[in-house]
Amino acid sequence: MNSYFSLRQFGKAATEAHRNLSEKTSDFQVTIGRQTFHCHGYLLGCWSGYFRRLFGGEWREQTTGHVTLPEDEMVNRKSFGCLLKWMYEGTLELSSENVLDVMKSSNYFQIETAEKLCANFIEARLSNLDGDNMIKLLVLSVRYGLEELREVIVHGIAQDFANVSNKEDFMHKVAYGELKDIITHKCLFVENEVALFEAITAWLMCDITRLDHVTSLMECVRVGVIPVCDIRRIVTFEILTSNAKVFELLLHAMARPANEDSATFLERTWKKAREARDATFHEKYMTTCTH
Repeated sequence: MNSYFSLRQFGKAATEAHRNLSEKTSDFQVTIGRQTFHCHGYLLGCWSGYFRRLFGGEWREQTTGHVTLPEDEMVNRKSFGCLLKWMYEGTLELSSENVLDVMKSSNYFQIETAEKLCANFIEARLSNLDGDNMIKLLVLSVRYGLEELREVIVHGIAQDFANVSNKEDFMHKVAYGELKDIITHKCLFVENEVALFEAITAWLMCDITRLDHVTSLMECVRVGVIPVCDIRRIVTFEILTSNAKVFELLLHAMARPANEDSATFLERTWKKAREARDATFHEKYMTTCTH
């Protein structure tokens, strides 16, 4: 019981200290735009990697006790004020309107705990986001290097791949690295391999410069479980058949007997692959022994 009241008293004292901050009661100042924040260097250094480096090096701001930052896309007065309040009082006040700004500022000042809290806030509301908004958040996460947000959105898109991959922005704005992470995500949900195959093909056909990624992306598709009738339709796509490795993969899948189910075909294919691998290893081994 005493411990409980001590924590409450400490919380009240921290809140009071934050409210009464001034030039006399603080030892460091942060100016963003036209607003100056009075704070304590020790507290900033505890939470922020940015300020730890600032105080640990031979920077002019270390001796002046004052740093001035421009207000831009990564840092603004409101988001820094929100983070400063959290440092003192332990409450990060997030909303749908400010969470991205706070997350960008957290990333800039290298406050990993706050960035994670922002990612958790967005993740808890993923079900309320439509495909267009998830794509916008994914693009923003890449542009500003928000890795926590990127992981959350990749997870969300993987779970709702059928809907999101049909969006025009998905075809034009999602980069190769993000697409690869989405289609290899453990939570990827697709109706069947044909749907995944067609989504990848549509993405490739949007930009001729993406052809370098054909093999890498098609290797993520289990071609062996695609019905032969669909394989025959797919081989008419010049964008795929122009790649020798992909074309060979399709022809191999198309050679599957019509009455052979996918599971049997896969088992037979994997057995051949293992035998070929073992034979190659044996040949290399014997060559090494004879020298």
